[in-house]
Formats: sequence, C-alpha cells, structure tokens
Amino acid sequence: MAVAAPPYRDLTHAQRLDASRGLLDVASATLDPALRRVVLREVAALNAEDALAVVKVLYRRQRSTPIDEPGLLAVALEVYVDAVLALDPSLDGDVLPRVLPALRAAVTRFNRALVARHNAPGVGGRSGLR
Repeated sequence: MAVAAPPYRDLTHAQRLDASRGLLDVASATLDPALRRVVLREVAALNAEDALAVVKVLYRRQRSTPIDEPGLLAVALEVYVDAVLALDPSLDGDVLPRVLPALRAAVTRFNRALVARHNAPGVGGRSGLR
C-alpha cells in the first residue's frame, strides 16, 4: 500500500493544504466509493512528506536511539494511508491533525516492538537465563 514519490515536493505547505481541501471536496461530492478512494489516495500522496516528517519527530520524542528509518517509515506510511482513506472527506481542515492519533499510535507500536525484540532471550542484554 505504498504511496509513490510525490510530484508535490515543490509545493509549500499552504499550497498542499489548498490542494488537499479541493481534493477532499471532490471526495465528499462523489457517490462512487472507488473514485473516493482514488481521490483520498491522492490526498495521502499530497501530504505524505509532511506526515513522515511528523513521524520522525514523534519517534525522536519517544526514543533517543538512532531511528530505523526504512522500517519505521514503511509502517507509518501504511498506517497513514489507511487513516487518510478512513477520513470523512466532508470535514474541513488540514489532513495531518486528523491522522495524527493514528501516526502516534503507529510510532508507539513500532517502538514497543523494537523493545520487545531487544529484550527477547538471547538478544541484546538479556540471556534468557534467570
């Protein structure tokens, strides 16, 4: 469920916000669920760079260790796209604050999985022997 590298890299945040609002208007006006998903995927692509920047900040707030960027971003991107697809397009406003709880939860789950792997017997500092 990957979002292709966005052609929106040169847009400012305000331009992305305006484009997102326009796309959300289209998504809320359509009765075709397949078309709505296509439009919401475009909204996800439009804001993916900003969303992944937020994910990196959330990660750094929770952990001081170096980031496993490819792993974290893959997990976060999937959660992000799912969250955007679940949005009610008729609501007004920026997309990122509306998907922030899902992104925060994804980072927390990712960090907990890292800790669990590190604390597994025979890995990291624990031998599994008590």
